[in-house]
Amino acid sequence: MYALAVASVIGLSAPLAVSQEETPAKATPLEPPATLSKRPVLPKSDTNRSTKLRLPSGKVIDKKDLVRKEGPPTITIPDKVVRPEPTIKPPAFPEAEVRWETITAVLPGESDPSIIPYAIENGIAVLDGDIELGPVNRLADIWALPEPLEEGGASGQQATTTRRQGLNALVNTDALWRNGRIPYTATGLPAADQAALDAAVRSLNLKTNLTLVPRTTEADYVAVVIDNTIPGVGRSSLGRQKGRQVLRLKAGRCGSGCITHEFLHAAGFAHEQSRSDRDNYIDILEDNILKKGKGNFKFKKGSQPVGPYDFRSIMHYSATAFGKECEGGATCTTIRAKPSTNYTGRLGGSVLTNTDILGINATYPVTSLASGYDWVDGAIASFVAVGDLNGDGKAEFAVGRRATGRDRLKIYDGGASDNRSIVFSAGADWGDGAYLTDVAFGDVDGDGLLEIGVTRRSTTNNRYFIYDDLQHGGTLLTSGGADWGSSYYATSIAFGDIDNDGRDEFAIGRKAGEHGRYYLFDDAKAGAPYKRLHIGGSDWGSGGYTTALAFGDTDGDGRDELGVARKSGMNMRYEVLKWTGSALQQVGSGGADWGDSYYAKAIAFGNIDDDPGEEMLVGRVAGENARFFLLDDQAHGFALIDKGGELWGDAYFAVAVDFGDVDGDGDNEIVVARHAKENKRLMVFDYDSVTRKIRPLPYNEAFPGTISAMDAATGDIDGDGRDDIIVSNTARKQGQARFQLLLSGKHVN
Repeated sequence: MYALAVASVIGLSAPLAVSQEETPAKATPLEPPATLSKRPVLPKSDTNRSTKLRLPSGKVIDKKDLVRKEGPPTITIPDKVVRPEPTIKPPAFPEAEVRWETITAVLPGESDPSIIPYAIENGIAVLDGDIELGPVNRLADIWALPEPLEEGGASGQQATTTRRQGLNALVNTDALWRNGRIPYTATGLPAADQAALDAAVRSLNLKTNLTLVPRTTEADYVAVVIDNTIPGVGRSSLGRQKGRQVLRLKAGRCGSGCITHEFLHAAGFAHEQSRSDRDNYIDILEDNILKKGKGNFKFKKGSQPVGPYDFRSIMHYSATAFGKECEGGATCTTIRAKPSTNYTGRLGGSVLTNTDILGINATYPVTSLASGYDWVDGAIASFVAVGDLNGDGKAEFAVGRRATGRDRLKIYDGGASDNRSIVFSAGADWGDGAYLTDVAFGDVDGDGLLEIGVTRRSTTNNRYFIYDDLQHGGTLLTSGGADWGSSYYATSIAFGDIDNDGRDEFAIGRKAGEHGRYYLFDDAKAGAPYKRLHIGGSDWGSGGYTTALAFGDTDGDGRDELGVARKSGMNMRYEVLKWTGSALQQVGSGGADWGDSYYAKAIAFGNIDDDPGEEMLVGRVAGENARFFLLDDQAHGFALIDKGGELWGDAYFAVAVDFGDVDGDGDNEIVVARHAKENKRLMVFDYDSVTRKIRPLPYNEAFPGTISAMDAATGDIDGDGRDDIIVSNTARKQGQARFQLLLSGKHVN
């Protein structure tokens, strides 16, 4: 009885194997029985004799499949089919040897040295196949280990730190890009490559704290070029290399994901599988790797990893990277996830993952200029404003404060520098109980430069002031409120052009138990400058007063309407008024159905959907339900678009709202500052024009302890084409920051 014959009789269809527990005795093929033939009998040979045999069952088999062995036959039936690894196809030609060297360096943003293996290609040191470390003869200079600085040492400098590392960690920030801003050039790219580049730039700018901008005169920049001589499809330097550095693309081969990958190398990011802990997550199949690629799997960073291992990272090698050719033409697997990870998906990807974004933003946190540390105990920042006061294209920002015997208003210069000068101040001569309640900018004289408006709480003298622009010395133009009662004061100020004459009118809100609660004044036109045009709110009752004012063109006719937010226990809590030529006429209102202890705290206008009319934001004080509302324009009846804050604690509320294009995509985002003692105090929301909903965007801000936001405003302070955010807070002790400037603020999804 023979193994195959038995298999045939019992009808087995699974593959059979002779058990390897016994070694079969040397066997001889069976001879077939003699057969008659009319043809001449030919000599037997290995090539012409029959090897077929008909079994009693009628089945014909090949004699070569029959083996005689001692003892009873053994049949082994596997539990399952095990697919063997693809067989590596021998190369047609011997693989070229690659010269590998190493250098010890601290990578961009890292704190510990790494031993970096590199290949030498035409005098250039190349890491991991697509990272150019620089000319071999200059590596020692380019990647020289930085000398650690002792805090307060002879250098007089403090050790460099980042938010994601300890205060005493030595970090190579020299190869990172200042404020995450990467200038680049790209000239003469084929249309498809230019489109891919544009998509990559758009993705990085939209989703991360990096800012890729076309180069103007910057000394350090990335030049994107076509280079069809590179072995792969893309190649870049690692980090900022000072001067011109090249990002190479093979024409038509490097899509937007590939370009994103290479730009992240230029920003200082190595590959994900280079993490020091990678052996906990992946296996490297060295036998399957081409000789020229073996060194690309040797590099592991010396520093501790940050965040979870990301198998799908845009910076991760694919599963077949640098693989040999297997039988059948497929590329052999070179990397696979360890079974213990239970990960079965693909490795690498062409889009940024959330983990990618978090890692980028941790390395490039939004630049925050925190100031006011030296203010004395009890000095509190109040209201803020942003505007270009000197016409240089970079907005200045104003910070008001409550302080005794000191300036109540400070205006800081615009630009990208961390060292800012104070370009205007006022209020040092105010009485001890007087403090600033609002500040705003507007062009009342039509010269294209913004004037400064200030309101204050005071029991005597003037309650509001208008100062000229900085080019004209910031001289006082007009003031008022000296005749108000001692318990009445100005709460708010706003500028807007209600008659489309090129000059801004201004409105003053006030807290009073009788008479007007807001006034509208004309611009600085000759003959009757600053004439009072309208008094509103006289019928509000003794407890109602104006909390905030804003102008916006809600109907798209080129003339601004006035928005008024008010505190009241009944009836409307906000309204929109249009100038008829002789008076303000209400065209919209809301909040009458709010609880009697809820009131409007903030109001702003901005366009989010590119139609003619501007939308409106209203923030409110409330113990439950929504704390802010996004409302449509006048043509749509100021209908509710969306709202937020329903899940805030019962003591938390919106203190400021604004519109601003914080990501530079041409569309406004929504900014909300809130009174809260935990979690985010500043929130940024994107508007989805398809779903007509807002969604929160991650935004870096740091409010220590239980400090709350006081106010927030947006404007392009550093001149990069994106609105920045200035936010004041409730800190009141010396050594605490009283306000923060968030430059180049961006969202994730």
